[in-house]
Amino acid sequence: MEIGGRICREKVETLKETKNKLTVAQRFTDYVAKAMRSWTFIICQMIFITIWMIFNHEWPQIAFDDKAFDILRLALTIEGSFIGSILLMNQYRQSVLDRKVTYTDFIIDCQIQKELKRITPMIERLYRDMEQRKK
Repeated sequence: MEIGGRICREKVETLKETKNKLTVAQRFTDYVAKAMRSWTFIICQMIFITIWMIFNHEWPQIAFDDKAFDILRLALTIEGSFIGSILLMNQYRQSVLDRKVTYTDFIIDCQIQKELKRITPMIERLYRDMEQRKK
């Protein structure tokens, strides 16, 4: 079973190394993606939009956006395009990490299968010996 333990330790080390080798951009995309996938972001976004609309609707003399909210729509469109790109970059990096984990799991499974093939005859032999001693 030492083989499986060694591979498990290697798997943990590989994941730690991968996490430590992240560039500044990858860390930024992770942070932004984590923030975007939260209820806090959604609630803050809704509060911001509501305040923008109320401010521009109730005080037209100092409003910086017209009733059609063209600037708000433009800002949300630009935000959406950046968020989409950031989330795609984050998902791609995560899929690369998942592939590494899956490959390592496959290797561990193969090693365990080899160990089981080696151990199974021993267990069967012990079982037969126990049966013979009972008689």
